[in-house]
Amino acid sequence: MRANLDIGGAIKHFKVMEITVTSPMQAFIQRQISHGYRDAEEVARQALLRWMSEEDDTPPHIQNRLDEAANSSFNAGDRGNIDRIIASC
Repeated sequence: MRANLDIGGAIKHFKVMEITVTSPMQAFIQRQISHGYRDAEEVARQALLRWMSEEDDTPPHIQNRLDEAANSSFNAGDRGNIDRIIASC
């Protein structure tokens, strides 16, 4: 399934953005349309807006903690490191 999103000149180089979705995403879009969304474009627009708002809700310094984990001696499963990172947020 392909959907064209009219982004109204928000990005100077693009007027329309084409996206390709997987079968599960296509099924989700069809369910949303059956629940009242106008079309696939509206479903995609709302999903992107929600994603962007959730991105803004990221706890302070979380990227710093993730970077620290990626660049240090962080060992997966070492609860002491996990507790230390969580405590510093």
